[in-house]
This record gives sequence, structure tokens and C-alpha cells, in this order.
Amino acid sequence: ASGYDDASKSIEQSAATHALRATKRTQNNNNYDVQAVYQLGQNLTNGATYELTFYVKADEAINNVGIFLKKHAQDNNQNQQDLGNIGNVTTQWTQKTVSFTANQSGFDMIAFNIGTVPNGKSIYFDKVSLRRTGNNANPNEELITNGDFEDNINNFISNELNIKNPPSNTWWLKTNTSVNPSPQCTLEIVTPGHE
Repeated sequence: ASGYDDASKSIEQSAATHALRATKRTQNNNNYDVQAVYQLGQNLTNGATYELTFYVKADEAINNVGIFLKKHAQDNNQNQQDLGNIGNVTTQWTQKTVSFTANQSGFDMIAFNIGTVPNGKSIYFDKVSLRRTGNNANPNEELITNGDFEDNINNFISNELNIKNPPSNTWWLKTNTSVNPSPQCTLEIVTPGHE
């Protein structure tokens, strides 16, 4: 959607297990005001079935986190697919599974809508996996690189502002700059992750 812009990010490291943390710096009314986005290395196939799994927790329980498939080159409401709300996110790691059939060709982003995470609070993701299922699926083909946040963490999150062409296989933030106050959020790789 127009009015979106990228926000700043930083990286934190340790020898323990890792997770992705998104920390809100403003309170927003809509979950789509801030999106933690994974830029896929390939487009999803129209009509193919997929399974997205991940662990999630938050500093404070929330229940309004949605997931969308999007097209970076055509980021508007007509070129997205709503995968629904993931349900309650508690202060304990919980595994979530979302099965879906891509309803368009060209989807190359998975957006976690986190705009309603309270100001100063964080949401955490770990062991994020996307695999094609059904006929002609390769069960060993993982579509999310380093979904456990353990490898190559120096190059994994883009720290650039205003990303227009994000690199493949990276996490980044989109914020809705048409709302007031302008959403603020940071992405970091932190410890500990889900064991």
C-alpha cells in the first residue's frame, strides 16, 4: 500500500540460541501500520499449497497479529493475500502453523502485521519455516533461509533505510507513514531463542 516506508534496524549477537525481536516505539491502531517482512528468494506459485510454521511470543499477550502474502513490485491491496490472524500470542513460546494455497502468482514477501504490539513492547519469532506441500512438492526445500536466526547473523537483517529493492532472504520493516504518529519499530537478532 502507498504510504509505507522502511524503518531502522539493528543487530544484537550472542553465543546462545537466537530469535528475531521486533520492538515497537509507538502505539498504533492498525496491525498493518508496522510489518515485519521476509523477502523470499523466489516467487510463490499460483495454486500451489504451502505450510508456514514458526514459534512466537511477546512481552505482553496480544491477539491481533495478521499475516499477508505480498508482491514487492506491486505492493497494494489488490496484490496481496490475507492469511488471517495467528490467534493469541502469549509470553511463552508457542508454535503456529498456517496452511494456504497461493491465489496469485508473484508473491515474494511474507508480512507479519505487528502494528498493535504496545509501545515499548516486543514480539519475537523463531524457527520460521515455509515449505511447499501437496503434489510435486520437494519436502526438503526450505523457502526461508536461516529461519532459526543462527547462521550468518551479521548479514541477515537489512540495516538500510527506505528499502526500495530489498535483497532476497532478508528481514526488514515496513511502516505506514500516512498515520500519526508515524510508526517506529526496530528489528534485532537477540538471545535466547526457542530451545
